[in-house]
Amino acid sequence: ARLIVSALNLDVAPEDIDPRAPLYGEGLGLDSIDILEIAVVVAKRYGIEMHSEDAGNAKIFASLRTLAHHVAETRTQEPSRGSLDAPGIVFAAVAIVLLLAYPLGVR
Repeated sequence: ARLIVSALNLDVAPEDIDPRAPLYGEGLGLDSIDILEIAVVVAKRYGIEMHSEDAGNAKIFASLRTLAHHVAETRTQEPSRGSLDAPGIVFAAVAIVLLLAYPLGVR
């Protein structure tokens, strides 16, 4: 929760975020740009590779709880505070946001 609050400069205390509430839309009320920012920060900080074709993206970003579970299972490094200069991470994060906004099979 602290990472999300910090990355997005939210005006809410991390402990006030319900880990089961939806991140996208209702709940925490984040939009696709917010999800993109979270994806970039999480990927860089924890060394997680994100792929736009991953069918589980909507589930991963469904709530703080599901995101934390995914990070715990897939992280490849301890948290870092490196710069966000990895174009591949940004591309993957943009693709994930597009899939969340426009799920496959929905026209």
